[in-house]
Amino acid sequence: MKYYKDIPMNLRKDYKKRMTGRFWLLLKARCKFNKMYKRRRELFEMGKPECNLNLPEDHIYWFFNCSEEVCDKLDYVSCVYGDKNFRNKVGFNYDTASPKQKKKQARLWLIKRNPLWNRILREGIELVGNNRKLIKIITSTGGASEWNWRDKSDPGYQCIIFKTENGIKTFRYSYTIPLSKINPIHLIGRLLGYRYRNVMRGAGNSRYIYKNRWFKKLTT
Repeated sequence: MKYYKDIPMNLRKDYKKRMTGRFWLLLKARCKFNKMYKRRRELFEMGKPECNLNLPEDHIYWFFNCSEEVCDKLDYVSCVYGDKNFRNKVGFNYDTASPKQKKKQARLWLIKRNPLWNRILREGIELVGNNRKLIKIITSTGGASEWNWRDKSDPGYQCIIFKTENGIKTFRYSYTIPLSKINPIHLIGRLLGYRYRNVMRGAGNSRYIYKNRWFKKLTT
């Protein structure tokens, strides 16, 4: 990936280690789902990740999601079965769903859509804070701020090194570019109607990000 190797190797290695660890934990989460679902009310009532930092890293709580709020208050249905937008998108109604449908929806949200969410937020606590110090701009194209992720509304390249308020040195790398007419994988995407590729790596405002997406069009 263009510009990615310009990021110091130690930062890339640390990020890769986090993402690899996430992959293996995701496989573990699939095995723990039934146990987690049985304890869903108990896990929800434990509250947000920042209130449970004393728990061991392998505690089942870290496989759960305790972050979805409604009117600034944690919402049980949203945490277990998905936020309102997601529930509407898949046609799930908590009040009319059968027990079997509820369990299926919980698996869809906690394992496929937002797996390991409490753990991801725990890892990201060191990133929280607006007092960030920019160390180096490797590249920033497209017209958006060097801090802005390149996405569906901000095409171009972004690659910066910075230090968080908590003193963590890290990076933010992303790009949204047109699909190549030469690359075989990109050609498949073009045949399916996609025109842009989006990649995001590194530290967000409250979590570490890893995304690979194709877009059919950009938004302005």
